[in-house]
Amino acid sequence: MPYLLPLIEDGTTWAALEACELVGILGDPVSIPVLRKALGRDSNIDGLDVEILGALEELHDPGGPWIYPMLNDPSPKRRGFACQYVGIVRDHQALPLIISLLDDPDEDVRRFAVNSLVKFKDDKPSTLVDPIFYKLVMGHESHIRVAVLRSFMQCCDPFYIPFFITALRDPYYLCRSVAIDSLKEVDFVNLGRYLDSMAGESHSDVQRTISAWRDFLHRQS
Repeated sequence: MPYLLPLIEDGTTWAALEACELVGILGDPVSIPVLRKALGRDSNIDGLDVEILGALEELHDPGGPWIYPMLNDPSPKRRGFACQYVGIVRDHQALPLIISLLDDPDEDVRRFAVNSLVKFKDDKPSTLVDPIFYKLVMGHESHIRVAVLRSFMQCCDPFYIPFFITALRDPYYLCRSVAIDSLKEVDFVNLGRYLDSMAGESHSDVQRTISAWRDFLHRQS
């Protein structure tokens, strides 16, 4: 194991990728501080940070205060990887910082923040996280609402049905379209009823979405 850590610390050769994978497989917690220090730094090796995240997850690193300064780092790259890691370890102490990054000037960081929030639910309703989700769907900027809904759609969990139903009345047309597509995945039985509730929809893109699903439902009947 000791011979692998200098490769990760150096981070300038492709061997660092294999070293990260190996330390995760071997499960030696001694490598955790080295991996933490290497996360998000400048490197010419594509995919190294992803491998570091994977190794830390394999090693069951509990996260903690070491990651908090990185969430406020001047580098969007470092903020983004810190967001991803907080989602992996589900560190509830970091939730206020993750929420603040929903308004980050960098689009990728905002997306990582949304995806991290979704991971906090972990298929279980949470009195701490659910109100945050409702606030995001109901009252945030349109691009955040769309990102949240798309993240929920990936989970394919009936828990999110109320969010999608709410989004059928979203002022942003793309949210309404995503909500229709999402309800198809989590509540197909009642999809026709949801479409009927949108009879007065006027936006052409949403109308096309409705028409496509009406045609599909008709073929299935």
